[in-house]
Amino acid sequence: MWTTELRTQMFRALVAKFGPFEEWETTGRPGRGLDDQYDEFCDAMMTLTGAKSIGAVKQQIAYGKGVAGQALWKNDGRARTALSCLTAAVDAGFIRTKDLPDLLAVRSSKVMNTDADLDRAFHEVTNTTP
Repeated sequence: MWTTELRTQMFRALVAKFGPFEEWETTGRPGRGLDDQYDEFCDAMMTLTGAKSIGAVKQQIAYGKGVAGQALWKNDGRARTALSCLTAAVDAGFIRTKDLPDLLAVRSSKVMNTDADLDRAFHEVTNTTP
C-alpha cells in the first residue's frame, strides 16, 4: 500500500539513481542512457510496493513531477495521491517547491486558493489536526 513515507523513500532512491527531475531529458524518463535502468527500478518498486503494474509505479512518479501553473484533480482519491506524491517528491529533492502548482483542488466543486484552504487540505491528506 502506498503511503507518503513509502513514496518519499521511492523518490529518494529515484534521486540517488537518476538525479532530480530537472536533470531528466524527458518528462517520462531520465534519458542519459539510463532508461533501461529506470524500467528495472520501476519493476523493483512494483514488487516492493505490491503495485499492480509498472505503469502504476510510473503514475506515482508522474504525480510527483510537479505541475506548471494550475492543477485540478477532480476526485478526492486522485487529489490525495497527487498531494502525497508532491510532498514526497519535494522532501526527497526530486522537485523543488517552485515546481508545485499555484492552485490545488481536492473536490470538483471546491477550488482552493487561500493558505487556509491549502492548510485544511494538508491536514486532510495527512490525517492530522491543525
